[in-house]
Amino acid sequence: MILTYVLFYALSPDKTVRAFNYVSKILLEVLPILAMVYVFMLGFSFINEKKLKKTIEKAPMLLKYTLMSLLGTLSHGPIYAWYPFLNELHGKGLSKGTMGTFLYARGIKLTLLPMLSRSLTLSSQSYSQLQH
Repeated sequence: MILTYVLFYALSPDKTVRAFNYVSKILLEVLPILAMVYVFMLGFSFINEKKLKKTIEKAPMLLKYTLMSLLGTLSHGPIYAWYPFLNELHGKGLSKGTMGTFLYARGIKLTLLPMLSRSLTLSSQSYSQLQH
């Protein structure tokens, strides 16, 4: 990668410097989000599965949906690895709706959060520019 930048710098120094500054700016915007994602992933690895099951079983419906949305977003790995967990919770009274919420929330991947944040920021800036 460094060799590519050196080659491009030799061909067009102004464009290369602008591109490097642009990439640096985006990295500085994304780094806090990536740090947050890392903290979430690290924290998720310390969750006690037995306590989590008990919490979900005893929680009110709104909290169940919220927990399952968060867990679905933070979950990683193949989907079939989560089926036994969901089956056990379903056997203990978890509704199909909350399981569907978990599976639907899996579509939000932690690795996509920085891109999602960036696109939402651009969308809100574009919208505010349209209003003025």
